[in-house]
This record gives sequence, structure tokens and C-alpha cells, in this order.
Amino acid sequence: RSPMLQRRFAKTGNITARDVTIAARSGDHVSVEALARSGKTIGSVLSTLVNFFNPSIILMGGSVVSSGGQLLASLRETWSSAPPI
Repeated sequence: RSPMLQRRFAKTGNITARDVTIAARSGDHVSVEALARSGKTIGSVLSTLVNFFNPSIILMGGSVVSSGGQLLASLRETWSSAPPI
């Protein structure tokens, strides 16, 4: 559904997290939506893990996490609104 990602796929034969991040920063609606959905999913899983294990710190890394505000905002929103178990 994304012209930017379609062009990238046609050129390289695959799409990476970096490609999605670059497309989102360029205003690609599909990529922004994908990062938001991913953030909600990760936030939901982290909420469950935090409620179960009660860790003192959570360390995340990788190219998707370094994508900036779009993914992390969605992750934080989902995580903070999840009810404790």
C-alpha cells in the first residue's frame, strides 16, 4: 500500500526496519501506521512482562527502537494505559 516501500522492494527485493523508518520520517502514512501498530504490540507485551517479573530496568535496542518518536510514543501510550495484573 506504500509507494515508497514498493519502490524500495522493487529495487532491493526486501524491506527492512530502516526502510520503514525512513519512509515514516518522509511522511509515508502506511509506514507511520505500521510503526504505531508495532509500538502498541510491543507496549502490550512489555506491560505483561513487567507485571509478571517486576524488573528494575528494561533495555531496548535495534533499528526499530532507534526510529524515534513514532514507535516509542505508541509503545509508551499502550504501556502506561495497561491495567496491572
